[in-house]
Amino acid sequence: ASDCTDVLGWADAQGNGCLEYMQNLWCLDGAVGPNWHAAWGTFEDHISPGGFDASEACCACGRVSICSNVEGWLDSLNLGCSGYERNQYCSDGGVGPGWYWEWGDIADYSVDGMDASQACCLCGRGNGVELGETQMVAVVTDIFYATLVLSMTEFYDFFPCSDAANQAYSWHMQR
Repeated sequence: ASDCTDVLGWADAQGNGCLEYMQNLWCLDGAVGPNWHAAWGTFEDHISPGGFDASEACCACGRVSICSNVEGWLDSLNLGCSGYERNQYCSDGGVGPGWYWEWGDIADYSVDGMDASQACCLCGRGNGVELGETQMVAVVTDIFYATLVLSMTEFYDFFPCSDAANQAYSWHMQR
């Protein structure tokens, strides 16, 4: 479908993205392709950390992109949806690898009550799929875990190893 756009940066649990699914003929014309092995199970057995499988993320595998970015939307720093995509501030419907936790939440950059998660498809607007309760919990859990890992990584980089264990609890409580 010409109106369909793959979810930028999507990868399954094994790290394969939409391009690999298409090039390896693991999916074709919106369904399982000729090179998909039955022993691998279904697409649902290979969901991304964000909770999406190939049929929800990749046009070649069946994704129907029904989302459009809000035309002309800019955040409080005059960055639009294309900037969020280019800088990888969003991915798979949530916070992306380019977003630093020190910046706060994406919602902190809203204008007139609208932030990137409400304006940009890549950040969560529409997503081309309706998220069920289980998928939403998975997305929130993964964002929390990624933030925790990033913050602890920076914490350990800041404090020498001998100090890190002693200070971790008080640092966590102060955040």
